[in-house]
Amino acid sequence: MQPFRPRTAQAPTAAGAPTTAIALAETDLCIAAIGDLHGRSDLLAQMMVQLDRLAAIETIRLVEVYLGDYVDRGADSRGVLDALIARQRLTDRKVVCLAGNHEAMLISATRSDDDFVRWMEYGGQSTLRSYGVQPPRTAREVTAARSALNAAIPREHLDFLNGLDLFYQHDGFFFAHAGVRPGVRLAQQSERDLLWIRDAFLNSTASFGAVVVHGHTPQARPVLRHNRISIDTGAYQTGMLVCAVISSHGVRFLDARGGTISGTA
Repeated sequence: MQPFRPRTAQAPTAAGAPTTAIALAETDLCIAAIGDLHGRSDLLAQMMVQLDRLAAIETIRLVEVYLGDYVDRGADSRGVLDALIARQRLTDRKVVCLAGNHEAMLISATRSDDDFVRWMEYGGQSTLRSYGVQPPRTAREVTAARSALNAAIPREHLDFLNGLDLFYQHDGFFFAHAGVRPGVRLAQQSERDLLWIRDAFLNSTASFGAVVVHGHTPQARPVLRHNRISIDTGAYQTGMLVCAVISSHGVRFLDARGGTISGTA
């Protein structure tokens, strides 16, 4: 893999204008990366409206990349999965859905009581309720709750979850839920690191071979550095769902509610 050398883009002039010299080489393409949703189908619907407007205004090819953690914590995990599945089917643009650690835990929870209990510790109760299943109150109720989930979750949801990619790469940008392990080639990254890594990645100032676009670790505002872009703003709590819009002009951040946001270094 050749080292990534970002293009030079125009410096920012206002909030929402390009905020970095990192940019796509292709002038007719825009990649929109969307952060952790965690059951907020309402914010997802708003973001999809913004993306449709963006595609219409810019009159360019738009690729949508969802960075995982669609389920848990928020109230409507089922609705989020329904919307993403429909988006992939109904739109004529490329829609990439990546796996997050919460999707991995949900899949494991359908297969094992022990994994089910662990999932409950990470906010799985809200996902259960979105499928009409009451969370277990005692250890004796775990097996029954897991069976009820397996009966309630649609086959197309399981197919979607099992078919999620771990990463997406394009033109010097590498998209993954959590990040990458510094010093490890992108092609050799482990599933666990792509889904779970935090400090070793977040604290690194090294080049990763591409600019890594990720979520997983909530920040008050999106973070933009020479080697990574972080767009998890804790939407399920804050109500602020952020999209990083990457084009030949640079990187800018959009709010699902229609506003623009400045990033932090």
